[in-house]
Formats: sequence, C-alpha cells, structure tokens
Amino acid sequence: MSKLAENIRNYRKELGFTQEELAERLGITLGTISKWERGSSEPDIDYIMDLAEIFRVSVDVLIGFSMRGNDPDIEIDRIEGLVKERKIVEATEEYEKALLKFPNNFKIVFHAASAYERVGLFNDNKEVLDRAIELYKHSIELISQNNDESINEIVIKNQIADCYSHKDDYDRALKEYKKNNINGMNNFMIGSLYVHHTKEQKEGFKYLMDAFFDQTAKNITVLGAFITYYKNKGEIDKCLWTSQFAIDYLNSLKLDKNKRSYLDKIISVHYLILGMAYEALNDLPKAKEYLKTAFDIAADFDEHPCHSTENMVFSDDIETSNIYDDVGASAMEGLERIVLDKTQVSESFKNLFYEELNNYEKANKKSKKRNMGGN
Repeated sequence: MSKLAENIRNYRKELGFTQEELAERLGITLGTISKWERGSSEPDIDYIMDLAEIFRVSVDVLIGFSMRGNDPDIEIDRIEGLVKERKIVEATEEYEKALLKFPNNFKIVFHAASAYERVGLFNDNKEVLDRAIELYKHSIELISQNNDESINEIVIKNQIADCYSHKDDYDRALKEYKKNNINGMNNFMIGSLYVHHTKEQKEGFKYLMDAFFDQTAKNITVLGAFITYYKNKGEIDKCLWTSQFAIDYLNSLKLDKNKRSYLDKIISVHYLILGMAYEALNDLPKAKEYLKTAFDIAADFDEHPCHSTENMVFSDDIETSNIYDDVGASAMEGLERIVLDKTQVSESFKNLFYEELNNYEKANKKSKKRNMGGN
C-alpha cells in the first residue's frame, strides 16, 4: 500500500468520515474511494488538492513526500530567529512563504498569526491585525494537530479578542473576552475595556475588583511557595525577607491598618514563618517574639472573625463578598496545621511552638482572671 493510500484512509478515519461520506464530499463514487485506500488506483492532482483541503493538511504531507529543508519545524525555528532579533516584519514575510508550502500546518499557521499580531500592535496597523485574526481562526480549525499543552482553543480565541482590542473594536473584543472568560481569566481585560472605553463604569469596577482579588490570592500563594523554596534550599535570609515582604504586602491591602481584616488570618501565618526561620538560625528570643505576635494576631482574629473583603482596598465601592481559604477553620487552627506538617517543620520548632503556645494560653487565662476580678 502506498503512503498516499494509507494517509487517505487514516485522515478520513481521524475526521470520522465513512468512505461514503468522503465520496459525497468529493462528488465521486464509493468504489473510487475504496480503490484509493487499497492503493489499486490513485487520485489525480485536482482530487489530491481537494483531499488536502478536506483533511486540513498540505499536499506534500498527504502524499507522504518531503524535501530537505521542507520541514515545518525547521521553518518555524528559522523564522522565530528573526522574531527574537526583533525583525518582525521580515518574519511575517517569511511566514507567508511558509504558508504557501504548509497552508494547513497548525504550528506554521499559529506562529504566523502571532507574528502578524505583534506587527499590527507595534505599527498600529488594523489590516495586519485582520490577517492575524484570519490566521488565528484557521489555526482553531487545525487544533487537532497541536501538541503544545500551553496552547488550546480558549487561548487562541483570547488572542483573537486581543487583536480586536488592538483594532479599537472594543465591543467585539468584550464579546470575545466574555465568551471565553474561564474561571475569570479575562476579568482584568473586561474590566479595563469597560472603564476605559464605555460608560458602564460600575460594571467595569466589578470585573476589576474580581481580577484584583484573584491576583492577590495568586500572589499570596506564590509568596508562600517562594518561602518554602528558600527554606528547602537553606537560604534562611531570603526566607526571612520574603516573609517580611508578604506581611508588608498584606498590610498594604488594608484600608485602615488599625482595623481587623481577613488578611490578619494570613498575616499571622507569616509571623509564624518568621518565628520558624529565626529558630532555624538559633535566635530563640526572636523566634519567641514572632511566635507571640502570630498568636496575638490569630487569637484576635478568632475572637472577632472576618471572612469577607471588608476593610480591604478597592472593596469600599461595592458590596463585600465572602472569602474562603484552606488555612484552617480558625486562625489558631491554621497555625497548628502548619506546625503539624512534618515535611515542612522541624521537631525542634514543633516543640518550641507548643511550649510558647502553652505559655501564651496560661498568660491569657491569668489576664482574664485579673480583668474579671477588677470588674
């Protein structure tokens, strides 16, 4: 069986076509398709071109022919070299040549679209952006060829929305961003377009606030990961710096630094981490100082819990919303959960934690008794 016969059969099956359905698409008999797939006859050039169009592959790929220097991956590497050198216009010209050879190759089409988008953005050229949109849409038709996990249909559709935004077609851009706003991933763009280019300011503010708090949650997660990374590497100085940075960052998100906020629950965790770091440096006075601060903040939070965006920046203009986390049911429980994680906490710090917690609870009981006696 020839490579052409094998490819016709395989591509037909990939598309889910029966031989009869393919024959109907081409306006020929079922027997002709059967002969092509058995290799007993071959289609003429016109039918080969029609088949390549139906299967969304280039003619040379369909017939199983390749020439040296005619590899799409090699073409992409060569042209992307121009992109890295910021020769973007030259890159688009080269991609047009590549598209003549590989009109239905996903990588070529997608990378060409990306190059055109950059040229259109840098030169404020709407016609070039139209070409980018055209190519992005064609790449969606070829998405079954894609093996890059960072690229999917939603990513490409949002690239198309970016192009509409660059073209100042804000209504179209908003429509596309909203249709593909998976888990709020486009909130920042939707909010920005509303605020900058429409009269719907309040609607834009809601999207911006959601985007801001989503980004804040991500920042908190990233800072925690940085802290663990530096701790595991034994770079305690960087661990200390990152924890203090996190505390300063979280405090900066309060409208009133002297009032309680949900952020205090997370801040108490970072004071615990500071205590952990100083214990690793054998500076027990500092470790105990930061542990007491962590207890004070956590206990105060648990006495008057706040699980909303109240007293947080950008939340004053709309109704506050609830916040959920995996720290623990209470702030104190959250501290203890961290200490009980054997993969993160040394036995010596665990002992110090419970020793200081016991002292803290005893001191609080005495203080409460004195206050009750005074009343």
